[in-house]
Amino acid sequence: MEKEKLFFNKLVEIIHESTGLDCKQYNELYIKRRINSRILANNLKQHDYFGYIKLLENSLYEIRELFNALTINVTKFFRDITFWETLKKDVIQRMIKEKTDNKNKSIYLWSCGCSSGEEAYSIAILLREALKDTQIRARIIATDIDEVSLKKAEAGIYDSHSLCDVSNDYILKYFHNINAKDKQLYEIDKSLRPMITFQRHNFLSENPPGDNFDAIFCRNVIIYFKPNVKDGVINLFHSSLVHHGWLMVGKAEMLFIKHLKEKFYLYNDIERIYRRERRVVPRGIKHPERRQNWWFGYDVGSNKKN
Repeated sequence: MEKEKLFFNKLVEIIHESTGLDCKQYNELYIKRRINSRILANNLKQHDYFGYIKLLENSLYEIRELFNALTINVTKFFRDITFWETLKKDVIQRMIKEKTDNKNKSIYLWSCGCSSGEEAYSIAILLREALKDTQIRARIIATDIDEVSLKKAEAGIYDSHSLCDVSNDYILKYFHNINAKDKQLYEIDKSLRPMITFQRHNFLSENPPGDNFDAIFCRNVIIYFKPNVKDGVINLFHSSLVHHGWLMVGKAEMLFIKHLKEKFYLYNDIERIYRRERRVVPRGIKHPERRQNWWFGYDVGSNKKN
């Protein structure tokens, strides 16, 4: 067991040196599960970290495959359809109203951990539909650590499986069929491309790609991190959002840990949609009243609403 641990730690160092991915930030069981999937795929015995290290020393291809196994999650357009329906019918409409009321003509969003771009393009489609009769314009920064996935996102070409949850109306408007010998491919419409900037970014070690975001999407990513790393990521998102900005995480990802509950409020408990706190609550405001009126805000030190 000691040798196994030693070789596992050595493997973690090799991954960091070769790819820049710091496995120490992630839940160890998750990392071991992904690594072992590649070990078994190469006909080695489970937990044979020494043998796998020897393989990596002579195979750039396997380093690429391992990186893919550690970073790529299943993704497609409008994955988890109830979330997107809530975004379309509630969140985006509220966002537009608040922008209109404040005479603000721009929406700035961050798709964090965007993989091959399906999430970012899904956001762009909903925004383009919602904003077509307004003067508001949207801009999306979509980031990921994996350069191969980002190249696919920039190319904007996807197979039919990626579009299985896309309505026929959206397919006709925003996708163009490409002739291919062995499978059906679709290319993203050019009208969506100016809305999105794809860039490589590691949010665990780099400064945010911008600030004052109106919304941040980071769904089904932080669940794999260690608790202290999760806290750091949430604090990063908090500082990157405008007051009262939106944070979208995965359905299995809860933020209400003691020292975070004053930074975000749960807007939709089913879809795990949060809003950044925009005020300091004065003493004397009872909890039920505080919850009922949190979106209005209060002046610091008084019971007077903003």
